[in-house]
Amino acid sequence: MKYNRKVNDFLKMENGRVKIENTFKKQIYNATPQSYKTHMGIGPYFIPIFNIMCWKRLELALELSKKYFNHQKLRICDFGCGLGVLVNRLSNVYPESQICGIDIYSDELLKVAANISDQVSQDKNYSFSQNNIENPSSIEKFDLIFCLDVLEHVNNVKIALNNLKSFLNEESILIIAVSVENWYLKLLMEIYTLNGRFGTNDPHWHGDIKDYGHFEKMLKANYNILESFYVPNRFLAYDKIFVCKNRG
Repeated sequence: MKYNRKVNDFLKMENGRVKIENTFKKQIYNATPQSYKTHMGIGPYFIPIFNIMCWKRLELALELSKKYFNHQKLRICDFGCGLGVLVNRLSNVYPESQICGIDIYSDELLKVAANISDQVSQDKNYSFSQNNIENPSSIEKFDLIFCLDVLEHVNNVKIALNNLKSFLNEESILIIAVSVENWYLKLLMEIYTLNGRFGTNDPHWHGDIKDYGHFEKMLKANYNILESFYVPNRFLAYDKIFVCKNRG
């Protein structure tokens, strides 16, 4: 079933602040096949406590995109799109733009992402494709790229950051979020897994970078960082978001 909703039914903006409405969250949940509701590409948005941080991260990312791009006709990419939650939001927020969701997922999983979008998004101005941030099979240029909670999971962050440059134009904006993984996140993981009884508490940083401080130094060496924010705040930081541009 196609949902013919207006953008404002799903997202409110007051004084530049974005609020994703519960209507959208419920429709994403209802559109997700039962067997995928716990999939890592979409499941965290429905885990109690964790979901608050996931949605806040998306809200801040959208706020920042609207701050830097007032016009609508853009080429936008969500690198590491999962099952398309952000692609859905972008499709409705930027109805005149072309939205591309990219992930290393199989064609089967990308079809699931597309089917979810078909049920929720008002406009079919999106597509999903397979690519690898560490070894891209093809390069396209985008005006705006999101890469949210992806880089802490790759093996070689330096190569991934360098490859991302190839997708940026001179005036492009890159919005990156990475896990802070401080005491607060570790506590949430302990609560969620009951101290490891119902899941593993593996660190989010899996590759050559061990924490977000190390990552931030590498990011500064490769990009101009325009601004950065903790989600939801510095004391209870779950993620840190960076707005970047390619070095001239």
